[in-house]
Amino acid sequence: MPPAARQDKPAYNSFVGLSADPFDPNYADVDKIIDTYKNEDAEKELAKKHMALGDDPRGGIDKISAASIKHSNPEDDRYLEKLFDGYSSAGKTPEGLPSSEDRVLNKWNTQLASEDVMRQWVELSDGAMEKFMKDNFDKVWDRYDQNKKGQIDMLDTKPFIRELLTSLQPPMTGKGVDPVEKFNEDNLRETKKESQPQFIKDKETKEFNKQVEKAVGEANEE
Repeated sequence: MPPAARQDKPAYNSFVGLSADPFDPNYADVDKIIDTYKNEDAEKELAKKHMALGDDPRGGIDKISAASIKHSNPEDDRYLEKLFDGYSSAGKTPEGLPSSEDRVLNKWNTQLASEDVMRQWVELSDGAMEKFMKDNFDKVWDRYDQNKKGQIDMLDTKPFIRELLTSLQPPMTGKGVDPVEKFNEDNLRETKKESQPQFIKDKETKEFNKQVEKAVGEANEE
């Protein structure tokens, strides 16, 4: 007696509806979908590992803006000048002749120099570096190379790198305080305080103590 003819089951468009019956013509589709999900999960996991740095899943990318503020001393500016000069090349005079005085940087060398600065000032994962440059470099570059020459002047390199590094500057808080500006102001205030002569510090302390004593006396009289 011949076996009963197997009835084809209806095809389903969703993963849930597909049959796991090896005789079902849609069974191969199930394998493909499972493999796709496995590959996607593996790619996401690799991307996370590529981005992470220690316990920081964002690889240090949120520290870039603060690092620029922190490294704003004269020696940091000299470091930037020396670094970008090493990546620069001779510009050209209006007549088209090489000019050693007018140094310029093309886009590729500017990106390489910018990455060197970031690696020097903040610890970043490779994934964080790639994401930051992909999301921000071209936007800043287009503002400095508006004539599409493919290069910027050496004089523009410091403003360029400062603007690039603060591309992810933290937003205003609910109280209207910019965390980066507050960090800069606090740092400047402490620097000024440390640089004051001792007699000024002593004078400020004495005046403060007098104000406290006066306030306490008035409170006792009441």
